[in-house]
Amino acid sequence: MAAAADDKKPDPRRQSFRAAKGKRCRILAIGLAVAFGGCVQVVVQEPWDPQGRYVCEDGKAFTVEFSQDGASAIVTHENQRVTLPVTGGATDGKYSDGRTTLYLDGPRALLDVGGQILGRGCVKR
Repeated sequence: MAAAADDKKPDPRRQSFRAAKGKRCRILAIGLAVAFGGCVQVVVQEPWDPQGRYVCEDGKAFTVEFSQDGASAIVTHENQRVTLPVTGGATDGKYSDGRTTLYLDGPRALLDVGGQILGRGCVKR
């Protein structure tokens, strides 16, 4: 019986090996977190508000507003105000009444009036 009791005692060599192995794993995990921690960057972007004044490279300008329900854009250019319903999906950034078309892409916009581009390189200011 005494021999059976001795078999159940933990081997001190195994315990020290397990402790050392656990310590090495924790050190490795901390080292990897430090090494790769700088590689991950979380970017939080504020929602883009496309309403406002757009100025083009050639000096032409227009303003964009939206209806309360978001179903149309109201564009003012050359003292004219036109309401353009959204075409396609609302996330496409395209509004048109068949004659005038507004394309929005982040801070950039393009206004096509009767097949003529109002201005090139229009950005929100």
